[in-house]
Amino acid sequence: MKFRRSIRNYVVGKFVGLFLVGTLHAAVQPSPRVVQLAHAIAQAEGFNIKGSIPARCFNPGDLKGSHYPRQIGVCKGGHAQFRNAAAGWAALYNQVQKIADGTSTKYTPRATFRQVAKMYAQNYRPWLRIVTKTLQVDDDDEVGAFLSDRDKLRVTYDAQNFDFDFDLERWAQ
Repeated sequence: MKFRRSIRNYVVGKFVGLFLVGTLHAAVQPSPRVVQLAHAIAQAEGFNIKGSIPARCFNPGDLKGSHYPRQIGVCKGGHAQFRNAAAGWAALYNQVQKIADGTSTKYTPRATFRQVAKMYAQNYRPWLRIVTKTLQVDDDDEVGAFLSDRDKLRVTYDAQNFDFDFDLERWAQ
């Protein structure tokens, strides 16, 4: 009897999840330009260096604060700590998307890569050099121009990869 109840609960949960995905939730995938900029930032922040704060905290953007979805704590220096690399990437993609949308509280789409670097990184010169070289852009190019037009979000429905906890946290904000 107990076994049947757990199977029933599992099946009902799957149907409810499918219903929510199909009607209430659209999984947003970052555009290629958002991904490119995020990966350039991760390179500049040292995410690929074993033992670095971004690597230890699963935080490719070296983001600071305590207000990100799927964040589990704060590492040394106030850097956000995520439960896994996927959560860290999602947070970084979201921050870059905010620049593209003009909804960032720190950066505008009209900001140049140099201006972003000065606000984003303490030692901004090497950060700027890595990001601009990786993206093949100039220091004084606007970030919004890099992220524009080709940067429209693709909306897809993905029932198998739906992370209910993550989305509830995002909706609660």
